[in-house]
Order: sequence, then structure tokens, then C-alpha cells
Amino acid sequence: MKVCSLFVFSFLFFMIFLHLSLAQGGISVGVSPPILDLGEIEMGSAKVASFDILTSSKVSLLVHLNPENGNIDFFDLRYKDRIFNYSEQDVASWIGFFANPVELKISEDLEGVVTPIRGSKEISFILDVPNNAEPGYHIINIKPIPTVPPGAGGQAGTQIVPITTVTVMFKVPGIALRKGIILDSTVGDFDGHNLIISNYFQNIGTDTITARAYQEIYDKDGNLVTESFSSKALVRPKETTILKTLLPVTGLYLGDYSVFTNVTYITGSVSKNSTITLYEIPTEMEKIEYMPIWPIIIAIIIVISIIIYRRVR
Repeated sequence: MKVCSLFVFSFLFFMIFLHLSLAQGGISVGVSPPILDLGEIEMGSAKVASFDILTSSKVSLLVHLNPENGNIDFFDLRYKDRIFNYSEQDVASWIGFFANPVELKISEDLEGVVTPIRGSKEISFILDVPNNAEPGYHIINIKPIPTVPPGAGGQAGTQIVPITTVTVMFKVPGIALRKGIILDSTVGDFDGHNLIISNYFQNIGTDTITARAYQEIYDKDGNLVTESFSSKALVRPKETTILKTLLPVTGLYLGDYSVFTNVTYITGSVSKNSTITLYEIPTEMEKIEYMPIWPIIIAIIIVISIIIYRRVR
């Protein structure tokens, strides 16, 4: 009867493992459920939760539990309405495990039974939400990283096996606002081939967001000179960051150029039109030629005064 119950349990979770690779002797590791929605958790409070790890392995596994920050790609059609209240705050350190690593033992009752699941273990953890938690939805991925002990299963050396992750989602009460503004775009340093354009972006919302700048630069006749992207940057609330784009200067005239800057932060975007001016940088000889003469005159007067003072003594 016990074996029959385990067989039914295995059948119910068979689809979880269908997409996993069965390489390396048919070993695979999965989680159940794949998504844990813990609901609302107040700032400064904690909550205990659990999930199961399951395996098709015929040998026991040592499993390390690795929490990682979630990804906004998680918000598919099922959760698309929550993306506008999503905080990208660093939350991986908020999870603590009662035991890590854990041993995933194989059930002796499944000897001779044809089933994709040969062992399972409940994993409990505590989610500790700090007082500085940003309002809105947060995501943490827990990745069980298993290894097969050396020599187990008839294979030498440590084996890495296929895995899946469990996504922990929860909401911190409060007004979650994802919003930013472009303060300015200015000409920065010259790297030998390009002028670096510094785009100052400020997060005026309540949640951390990922921002990236796209820029188009036009000449005085309205012709597109260049377009470029900045790298992505994580911007915390009230923080201002510089998103840098490049302007190739070869063949450009000196003078004014029109700049169109658009910064996207996944759930929205903001644009700004501005003007930058290209001017010729003076050479070292030109700097010397046009150096003000009054400091030299003052230095001469001081030297003469010292000489006269010494003579009259």
C-alpha cells in the first residue's frame, strides 16, 4: 500500500521532470511547487515557508541551496499585472535556511518500482524582511545545486546534475512606484575615438529599477549622425546615475548638435531633447600662448621686492 501511494505521488509530478535532461545516468533534480507566493509581509517581520526538492537519481545527493535575486522576466501572462509594482531591490540575503547543505536520500521503498521520482525532501527556510524593504513585489530564486559523491553511481569524480529553481514571490505593503527623469545630457571625456556623452538619470520613485539609455544625435540639417545605447544600471530610489553613450567624432564639424535621449526602465520610459556643442580642444602650445600674463608680473614684482629688501638691510 505504501509503495502504491508513492507510485501515485510520482505520477502526479512526472510532468515536472519531463523537460529535464536525463543525461549522466538519468539523474535530475526538481522542485515542488515551482512558485511560492507568500502574499504580503510587513517590513521588519519574518515568515517561515517550505518547498520540496525531488530527484530521479538512484543514489543520495548532497544539495546546496543558493538564493539569488529574481528576474523581471518572471512576470509572464499569469503575473503581468504585478510587474508595475515590482521592486528590483537586492533581496537574496533575506532568506536563511535551517540546514544548508542538505542530504537528499533515496527511498528504500522504491526498489524495483518504475518511477521518475526516487526521493524527496522538504526544505524549510525563513524570509526576514528588513525595515528598509521597498514596497511592492519582490522575487527570490532558490537554486538547489546538487552533486553526486565521488564514485557514486559507478562514475568517478564529482558529477553536476540538471536542476530547476523555485521562485519565491512576496509583497511588501505600501505605494510601489517605478519612475525616473532625465536631468541632463552633457559632453564628457574623449577616449581617442569617441566623445562620451553623460546622461544623468534620477530615480524619483519608491522602488529600485534597471535603466538603460538610447540616444540619437542629429546635425544642424536634421541628419542622423549616430545612435547608441548605454549599459544597464540598477538605480535605487532618490539615486542619480550616469548612463554613458558614445559619439564618434570622425568627420564631424565643430558646433551644435541636437540630442534625443530616451531612458527605458522596463515598465516605462522617459525622453528629453537637448543640445551639445563640439569645440576644438586647444593644444599644449596654445594653452601656453594664451596663458594670462598677470601671474608672471606678480612673480617678478615679488622677486624684485625681496632683492631690494635684502640690499637695504
